[in-house]
Amino acid sequence: MILSGAVRVTLEPSGQEVARTGAGGYFGEMSVLTGDPRTATVSAVGDVVVLEITADTFRRLASVNPAVVEQISLEVARRREGLEHSREVAAVAAAAIPEARRTFLARVQRFLGFGG
Repeated sequence: MILSGAVRVTLEPSGQEVARTGAGGYFGEMSVLTGDPRTATVSAVGDVVVLEITADTFRRLASVNPAVVEQISLEVARRREGLEHSREVAAVAAAAIPEARRTFLARVQRFLGFGG
């Protein structure tokens, strides 16, 4: 949980920023809820103070207040959807670069009278 400051969330390997989260926000919830490996990289934007909530502590909190799991699960689903969308956009953009290069090369070759 972020107590003060802000973090940015990026996708690897592109380093594309997909979110910023400030005081009151949290990250790492996907791993705590599912045990899955991380799906993004979180970096501090300046000075940040965070409170680490371990998986065991979270389990105890959830056993006392099960609604917390439901609320965070909804946020996890929303974030995963956003991450997948960002990955798809990045993949389309990356695929477009070689095509743009080929198209430009073909135009140059046509203009200079090279190739068919």
